[in-house]
Amino acid sequence: MSQHPTERTSAPTWLAPAIPRTEPDALLHVKLITPDKEPAPLSPWLRRFMVAAIVLGFLYLILWGTYVYPRAYPPPTNFPSLSIALIQPAYVAPGDEADLDVTVTNSSTDPITGTVAVVFEGSAAAHPAPLEEAFISFDGLAGGASLTRRIRFSICQAPTFFCQDMIRLSLQAAVGGQCVRFPVESQIAVAPVPYIKKVISFLSSSAITAAVATFLWDEIKKRLLGAEGK
Repeated sequence: MSQHPTERTSAPTWLAPAIPRTEPDALLHVKLITPDKEPAPLSPWLRRFMVAAIVLGFLYLILWGTYVYPRAYPPPTNFPSLSIALIQPAYVAPGDEADLDVTVTNSSTDPITGTVAVVFEGSAAAHPAPLEEAFISFDGLAGGASLTRRIRFSICQAPTFFCQDMIRLSLQAAVGGQCVRFPVESQIAVAPVPYIKKVISFLSSSAITAAVATFLWDEIKKRLLGAEGK
């Protein structure tokens, strides 16, 4: 009787994962992360100060954008062989000075010589600033060439509030023995508050304004962008 060899099934062998060796001189770095601190609540007086500063800032922008920045560009006035263009302020405040740009262009092909004067009229009397001249002279202005002059002027009346007067302009041109006077269509209104331009200029260059703006910006960053202004 023949015997068959007994088949043996080998059980699966489990191997433990390798444990990495730790060098004896290895350093363990631990970084502690501290949560951001919430900004301290504003005191009542500081809150009132911030509100007042923001309101004054908006008032500053409104006055600047309404009475200081706007300019008017009336249509050019045409004289034989000559074109005159103006850039004038929309408002002039009592006690302030304003700038008026006069551009003279030779619209012919021949050189011309003459004078263009600005005449201030209207219910609000105005005059050029000291050492200023309200005219522009040209001698042998070539054909197609232009000449620009800036005239500084002010209102010659006591500063008053809520004045509704107007400044009306006329141009008087004398060229080649001819003298003609033209009214300017656009008028200049008197601002209702005196010294607006001077106040705006002072606030724009004041160190106090810069310090207040920096403080407000830092507080806004803390409140809205995190404690560190990230």
